[in-house]
Amino acid sequence: MRAREFIRGGASRPLPVRPTYQDCRVVTLNACRMYGTKLFEAFAVGDRATFSKTITEADVLLFSAVSGDNYPLHVDERYARQGRFGRRVAHGLLTASLISTANGLLLQRPGGISLAQTLRFLRPVYLGDSITACSEVVEIIAAKRRLRCRTTCTNQHGKLVVEGEALEQKDDG
Repeated sequence: MRAREFIRGGASRPLPVRPTYQDCRVVTLNACRMYGTKLFEAFAVGDRATFSKTITEADVLLFSAVSGDNYPLHVDERYARQGRFGRRVAHGLLTASLISTANGLLLQRPGGISLAQTLRFLRPVYLGDSITACSEVVEIIAAKRRLRCRTTCTNQHGKLVVEGEALEQKDDG
């Protein structure tokens, strides 16, 4: 199986079936360029970051392989057609994992770490849905260098599919 695309110097090309260390290093280096610098003292309530992605067949199959969650609702079209959603749906935690990217984009460099994350799954996410994850600061806990954030994922129709709250610990500058 091939993942559809990955970024290499701004251009897209198919990801090899067995990516090399160099392939992964280039993807990682390009991804790191997304992050600027923001010190804890610069945060304000209302600061937010978003990350958008269209969920693909490759995403679902790769997530199944990595997580071991091969439940038929995610990977078997025939089985899924008979269920409550009438077709395959993405894993809830695959969708929620986009929140991790939004949290990282919010934290910037120097980074930090997630201490807690709550999730509530409100609607199914189908293959082909475009999801936007958002992390918004709702409270600053200065004494501990922590940020409490409202986290959400919405689909291309503006419908909320996941909501929750994150507690982020910001590193010293």
